[in-house]
Amino acid sequence: MRTVPPALPIVLLVLVCLGCGMDERLGSGPALRIRTAGAMGPTAGLPGDVDRVVVQILDQSTDEPPGRVELTREELTDDTAWGVIGVPTGRPIELRVLGLATEEVLYTGVVGPFTLAAGERRYVDLLLVPAGAVTAVGRLPSARAMHTATTLADGRILIAGGVESAQPIACDGQPDGSVCYSLVASSRAWLYDPATGLVLETRGSMWAARAGHSATLLPDGRVLMAGGFSSGELVLLAVEGGVVPRLEATAEAALASTEVFDPAENPEEEDLEADGDPGRGGFSAGGQDLAFGRFHHTATLVPGTSAVLLAGGRGAGSSDTVEVWNAGITSGQQALSIPRIAHAAAPSADGVWLIGGAAGAVRNSQVVEIYSASGEDGLGTIGPVPREVLTEFPDDATLPAANAGLNLVGAGAVSLADRRYALVIGWLGPLCEGDQPAWAGEVCGPANRSFAIDMETGRVTQPVGAGSANHAFASVVQAPDGGVFVAGGLEDLSRATTPSVQRFTGTVDDSGMPAVDDGFALGLGEGRMMLAAAAQTDGTLVVTGGLSFEGETAVLSDLVEVVNPPRFDEE
Repeated sequence: MRTVPPALPIVLLVLVCLGCGMDERLGSGPALRIRTAGAMGPTAGLPGDVDRVVVQILDQSTDEPPGRVELTREELTDDTAWGVIGVPTGRPIELRVLGLATEEVLYTGVVGPFTLAAGERRYVDLLLVPAGAVTAVGRLPSARAMHTATTLADGRILIAGGVESAQPIACDGQPDGSVCYSLVASSRAWLYDPATGLVLETRGSMWAARAGHSATLLPDGRVLMAGGFSSGELVLLAVEGGVVPRLEATAEAALASTEVFDPAENPEEEDLEADGDPGRGGFSAGGQDLAFGRFHHTATLVPGTSAVLLAGGRGAGSSDTVEVWNAGITSGQQALSIPRIAHAAAPSADGVWLIGGAAGAVRNSQVVEIYSASGEDGLGTIGPVPREVLTEFPDDATLPAANAGLNLVGAGAVSLADRRYALVIGWLGPLCEGDQPAWAGEVCGPANRSFAIDMETGRVTQPVGAGSANHAFASVVQAPDGGVFVAGGLEDLSRATTPSVQRFTGTVDDSGMPAVDDGFALGLGEGRMMLAAAAQTDGTLVVTGGLSFEGETAVLSDLVEVVNPPRFDEE
């Protein structure tokens, strides 16, 4: 990892004018004028190792190659505005900037998509972030964990809720050696602006304080916030070899409410700063309450629909049920075969796989359940693995003889290769001794228990990402290019949290093994679990907050970091 200075903003002035000249490189049409702005000295805010800047202009409404303009350091330090032809109006565009030295990409930045009107003047900040590095770009206004981070259609990131206080309390009724903390949730929410690296308070908080909730991006660009808890306890439960985390809350504190964030709500009456109003957006009620209050659940958009499947979690009646939210209506309540808490979920071609989190599982058939949708409303049925179709799924042997290593807690999952494979990242799972599994480390299976399932055949490939750090209660995020980031998490039973960031390319070989990006070796500024991260369209990852431990003190983080993979060319 190379040593880099802090992220540096440069300011670009975007001016659309129908009467500007033409440039054959980008075709005809309205123009984009670029100039450096502000009293930043002779380098105009550019890092000293950059000799030229390339701005790519992507029209999100077409598949055409991006427009491109290149400016040298000398041109950028000039006070003259620069004409760049071909920026469309009335259609969403995205700007990407590359800071180069000769042919090496040293810095990148992204803003948008945004839509310009003919004649509109717009100031656009572009934050140059070092490539091949993790850079702290700022801090949240208050530290937190168990919150959510969701990338909006316009590139901003919604950061919502979470625990803002974790104070030690007595561990009444818990095994000797356990450590307990009182948790208080927050209703605050912010918008991370990738153009500036600033974290802006939303215009109005959430309707309820919630942590351990879910946030699901809907096809219409809104975000569904569901469930969570208003207050609770984090128990570091003493087990053989250390402690494992468990969240608890009273029935009254487990939330059944939902709300929706609309990124277009609460706009400024007039955009006097000509910056696109990055603070716009607001929350409204999400319709009917869920049938059960639930937290530590999964919420998955059912493929091909606008429906969200909410499954399992803690809360009275929630751990062994699923239900569907669609356009403010909750329906389709069904029973799971076994309670699932802190499990993983991955969408398949026609449904959702629910994986692990089943402390009481005694057979392989209970480790995985499949929700199959049958219509546009997202309603369907829940059932076991159909072995007549998924013939390569492990035999239905009694645990722990076979695959307890698949029954992970605090794992994350994504789908790969057009939803054929589920990639499941984790390690925390049952100790394979006795009639009732106890939560412990690596006795049953490899230290790294991450695995992949072929959702067409049932074949399991394990372990994946061999040699990487252990990640439980980590952030597992899929980027727009299909690659997968794994950031932070609980590393072992000693309360150690890892700063490791791992990246999968998104491809899967013929053996069912997801490919690891071997050229990627980065780490966060501090290890933490129960953090929240979101991917940006340029392949970077924004990581926020999280929880770590100093002795028996729970430490909440306010860090905002950008993980930027190495860049080898302009593509």
